[in-house]
Amino acid sequence: MRPVRRRLRVDRERARWPADDVVDVAAEPWLQVVGDEPALALQGLEFGFDELFRAAADHEVLRPITPRADLWPIDERDPRPCEADEARKGDRAEKRQADRYEAHHEQSAYRKQRSEHLEPNHSLERTISVRHRCGYRHDTAVSTEVAVVGAGVNGLATAWALAREGRDVVVHEQFAQGHARGSSHGRTRIFRLAYPEEEWVRLAQESLAGWRELEAESGETLLGFTGIVELVDDLGESSLGALETVGVEAEVLDLDELKRRFDLRAPKGYVGMLQPEAGYVLADRALAAFQAGVEERGGRVEYGSRVESLDDLDAGAVVVTAGPWARGLLAPAGIELPVVERRETVLFFRLERETPVPSTVTMIDNLHGFYSLYDPVHGLKVGHHKSGLPADPDDEGRPDQAIVDEVTEWAGRTFSLTVPEPVDVQTCFYTNTADDSFVLERHGRIVVGSACSGHAFKFGPAVGARLASLAAEALN
Repeated sequence: MRPVRRRLRVDRERARWPADDVVDVAAEPWLQVVGDEPALALQGLEFGFDELFRAAADHEVLRPITPRADLWPIDERDPRPCEADEARKGDRAEKRQADRYEAHHEQSAYRKQRSEHLEPNHSLERTISVRHRCGYRHDTAVSTEVAVVGAGVNGLATAWALAREGRDVVVHEQFAQGHARGSSHGRTRIFRLAYPEEEWVRLAQESLAGWRELEAESGETLLGFTGIVELVDDLGESSLGALETVGVEAEVLDLDELKRRFDLRAPKGYVGMLQPEAGYVLADRALAAFQAGVEERGGRVEYGSRVESLDDLDAGAVVVTAGPWARGLLAPAGIELPVVERRETVLFFRLERETPVPSTVTMIDNLHGFYSLYDPVHGLKVGHHKSGLPADPDDEGRPDQAIVDEVTEWAGRTFSLTVPEPVDVQTCFYTNTADDSFVLERHGRIVVGSACSGHAFKFGPAVGARLASLAAEALN
C-alpha cells in the first residue's frame, strides 16, 4: 500500500530545538532535529531545512514518531505563517525570478540556433522529438507528481499514460465537463492514416494501435471505419505516394465510381484517392474513456479548476495541454509558444442516404481545404480547414457567416442533402503553428504539449505517450 504523504510545517520562531532531541525510526526516513536546524537523514545523508520537503516528497513519506506541539500537518493545526516562513517565500521568489531570467536568455539562444539550422518545413521527426530546455527550479513541497493543465484529448491522453505507469496525476480543467470552448468537444473527429508525408502516416499507425488499446480497456467502440476519400485534381498532391511507401492500402476512383459507390460529386478533372482504414473517432466517448482510465487508477480530473499561474501548481512536473490558452500560461515562465489561436466554424447537414459517407478531404493547391465526416446525430459534419480568424479564447465568439456561406455552397455541390441549409452550426478553436507541426518539449519541470493545427485529435494516444515520457524525465 502506498504511504500517505503528509506535508509538515515547522515553526522555527517558536521552536527551541535541544541538541539531543533525535527521533530515530529503523528502516524508515527519520526526522532529526539538531540545534536550530531540522534535517532529514536518510541512508547516511543529511539534508538542510531548504531540502527537507523535497527530500520528503522524493521518498514519499516523512513521519515523525514523537508528536510535538511545534511540528504539525499544515491541514490540522494553526495555519498562520510565521515570519521565517514569509522570509523563505521571499527568498525563493527572488531565486525563481533570477532563474527565469537566465532561462529566458538560454531559450532565446536555443531558438536562434534552431532557426539558423532548420528548414522552414522541417520534418515531423524534428517536431515531435524530445527537447530539453533549462527552466526555473520549483522549490516547494509537491502534493502530486504530475499536474496536467487542460482536459482535452491531449491532456487526458497524457494523464492516462501517466496513470498506467503508476504516476500520481491530477488534471485541471477550467470549464465544466463537456464544454464547447476548446478544441476537443463534439461527437466526432476525422481519423485517417492518409498523409502526404511518411512520418505522419507512421504516427497515425502508432495512434491506431493506441486507440485499439483504449477500446479494449474501456469496452467502448471509439473508431468507425467508413474510409476517407481525398478529392484532388493531381494525384501528386494526394497521400497515395506516402501510403504506398509505408505499405498502406489505397485505391484511385474516377468521378463515376465516386458517384456510384458514395454519392459523392467532384469537379471535372478531379479523382478520388480512397483509403479504407479511416473514418472517425467518437470524440466525446474517447474523452470519457481516457478519463475513466485515469480515475480507475487513482488519478483525478478536476473541472472548474482554472490555473492562473503555473507557479501555483504544487507538482513535480507540470504538463501544459491548454490549447488556445497555452501561450498565455507559458509566457510568464519565459517559454515562447509560436502559435496563432483561431476560431473555426463547423456546419452539420442531413443526407439523403442513410449509410454513413466516407470522410473527405479536398486538396487545393497542395493544401487541405474543405473536409467532411460522419456525425451520429445529423449525418454529416463539414468545415473549411484553417479558414477562421485569430480570436481570443476567453471570448465565447460566434460562427463566421462568410464561412457558413462558402461551406454551405460546397456541401450542396458535393453531397445529396435533404435540405440545402445546415441544421446546426458550431465553433471550435485551432491553435496553429506555421507548418502544422506539433510542439512537444520540456523546459525544466514544465512540459509543453501543443499538438494542434486542427489535425491532432487522431494522434491523441501517441501524443499522450510522448508527453508522459517527458513528464517522467522531469520527475527523474
